[in-house]
Amino acid sequence: MNKDSEKYFTPQEVADALKVEARTVHTWLRDGQMKGVKIGRLWRIPQSEIDKASGAESIPEESVSRVPFEKAYNMKNYEETCKTFSIDVPEYFNFGYDVIDKWAETDRNKLAMIWTNQQGLEKKYSFRDLKNLSNQVANILLKYNINKGDRVLIMLHRVPEWWIFVIGLIKLGAVVCPCPTLLTPKDLKYRINAGKFKMVITDLENAPKINKICKQCPTLRTRMVVDGELENWASYPMELLYPAPVSHKSVSMPADLRTRSKDPMLIYFTSGTTGEPKMVLHNNAYPLGHRVTAELWHDLTPNDVHFTSSDTGWAKCAWGKIFGQWIAGACQLVIDFRGKFEATQLLPFLEKY
Repeated sequence: MNKDSEKYFTPQEVADALKVEARTVHTWLRDGQMKGVKIGRLWRIPQSEIDKASGAESIPEESVSRVPFEKAYNMKNYEETCKTFSIDVPEYFNFGYDVIDKWAETDRNKLAMIWTNQQGLEKKYSFRDLKNLSNQVANILLKYNINKGDRVLIMLHRVPEWWIFVIGLIKLGAVVCPCPTLLTPKDLKYRINAGKFKMVITDLENAPKINKICKQCPTLRTRMVVDGELENWASYPMELLYPAPVSHKSVSMPADLRTRSKDPMLIYFTSGTTGEPKMVLHNNAYPLGHRVTAELWHDLTPNDVHFTSSDTGWAKCAWGKIFGQWIAGACQLVIDFRGKFEATQLLPFLEKY
């Protein structure tokens, strides 16, 4: 290993140096995008490979491709923006493939999300991480017979798995329905039956709510928890490990299953202030509308870090925590706080990041 006295480093040391997840480094090694020496089961990576990756990490803003859009709008020239602004909606569009994956292809180290919680834990995800992880999720969901047009309800706190599963579902052409964790079993029963949902994705904390009403929901076929194991439930962690690691390769979609912009993608339920909550269906072009939100309201660029406090179950999450922000290439700051909202608890996080 002492080749020309070059220094070698562990994957974790490389990850720390490049400010990416260790899993990202392992993916590069597995895909042959980074070279290393394997000693038994352990990788060691030469300084030259770190230098190569480090050189590719920093791209001048003017050379960054605003994928999948050549022109990004801003409010610096208000009159010009008013005259020229338009959103072209292609016949085929998929937020997972055409935004997340294209950013990953543009810059494999580009940071997409910084996640932290009240205990001070921190995780960072590049667009490449999200590409690979959402591909894994899509492959897992296919195993459970989730296909284009199938409806899936997801109810999670502000955890990375929410974004990973939403992207994976969009890639499959499934219809995802985010719900807030404060819903009761009665609320969930109504939504599952009204929307004819085939699958529910949640966590160990909220799974008992589903157990109370699942036998009264004839369309519900599969229940999955993302943070452990539970009897009669599919387990995301176990699917990743057993019987063999799930492929992170892109899902191969037949031409007739590609998502058109007009195909359904997302369902939100209204608050139900004048009766039962009503379903509001959005198609695959919906994320494109949030270019207005991110570029003209938030004024985001690929160099920005953006924070929106919304719960993942509210429509505000779609406005401020996923679509427009990642189209603009910005990094999301996600603070997983639980319980009563206390603005003063968030200030140290905002100061830090």
